[in-house]
Amino acid sequence: MGKPTQGKVAARLTAVRAHVGKNVTEMAAWLDVPRSRYSNWEHEGGNFPAEETIAALCDQVPGLTMDYIYRGRLDGMPIALAIQLTARELGEDPSAPGYDPARAAALAMARATA
Repeated sequence: MGKPTQGKVAARLTAVRAHVGKNVTEMAAWLDVPRSRYSNWEHEGGNFPAEETIAALCDQVPGLTMDYIYRGRLDGMPIALAIQLTARELGEDPSAPGYDPARAAALAMARATA
């Protein structure tokens, strides 16, 4: 997967936030960081989140890994979570009526075995 880039980390944080159903303000409070700092992480305007913060996020979202946030690695995650987060990265809503997980599942499987 290579070296983490701010844009990819931002997209994955956005996907996780959508997965847990929180807005930016709620997510910042959940992680005990200022709203502006969290918002900067998602909008590529700040530094990478501290490992301690991402570890706390992973503790609160069952199956989430630091490797996913920083490197996009899906191996080691429950497949359902990997598919849902991949779908959200693609701009799809897994909870929407008529959602078809086939595209996200294929991409998640390819990423998990890469």
